[in-house]
Amino acid sequence: IVPAVSNDVAVNVIHQDFLKVDPQDTKYNHVKCILLDPSCSGSGIVDSPDRLADGAENPAEEKKRLENLSNFQLIALKRAMSFPQVDRIVYSTCSINEQENEYVVSLALSEYNSEANDGNMEWVLASPDCLSGWKRRGHVVDGLTKDQANCLIRCDGMDGDQTNGFFVSYFERRGAYIKRRHARGNDNLIKPPNGVDVYDGQYDKMSSHTIKRAPMNSQEEKSTRNTKVEGTKTTKKNRSPTKPGATEKMVGVPKKKAKKLAWKKKQMELRKKRLEKKKEMEK
Repeated sequence: IVPAVSNDVAVNVIHQDFLKVDPQDTKYNHVKCILLDPSCSGSGIVDSPDRLADGAENPAEEKKRLENLSNFQLIALKRAMSFPQVDRIVYSTCSINEQENEYVVSLALSEYNSEANDGNMEWVLASPDCLSGWKRRGHVVDGLTKDQANCLIRCDGMDGDQTNGFFVSYFERRGAYIKRRHARGNDNLIKPPNGVDVYDGQYDKMSSHTIKRAPMNSQEEKSTRNTKVEGTKTTKKNRSPTKPGATEKMVGVPKKKAKKLAWKKKQMELRKKRLEKKKEMEK
């Protein structure tokens, strides 16, 4: 809660199920904005390969899981839209699935606006000025036009964005949206507050193939000197056989993260073996 007459910020934590909150409760009359970041599949988190592995191994269960998540996300977004004093909403996920992103946005706009009695209380999408330089935008799906999709922000860590996969959408009440555009001369962009950094293509100036790594110690430098590259294959002179359970070093990846990824890879292999054994026993 940010008082309008003060620079002080007071946070009032309410431990309660959001879907059970009464939007008409007078104690929420001063609430103007909602940031909604609900539970999601986490499919955009690039350093959690086990999430993708689980979905690949159990496609039927993954489909049902996504249906349950998207239904919950839609209900939560429509609940946020129903607060009468709220005129701005940010809906975000760390998912790259259209089912949890564009389709939720499309259905929420369609279903809520079709029931609104006042056109000024309807919701519209707007594009934040602080991300005007971000190139990856939303996807056009049923119910969303190209202009609406261009208001949506997408990040894809597997396609050079150098961050986890993410999705951001910004909504405004139509009445507040029209008033703001009129005041700014038919501008669809949301200007950031003073002091908020603006994205200006910083990621575009970085190579999507460049990975920073921690400085090498003397042992790693020695190992590098003993390594030669043949075409696309890297071999090591006089390399001793790999010991059982040993973790191969991942070039260009910090040691701690490489160890974590290797552990997750091993867990995926063990899970695959357990599933194969289970299938054999069921025959």
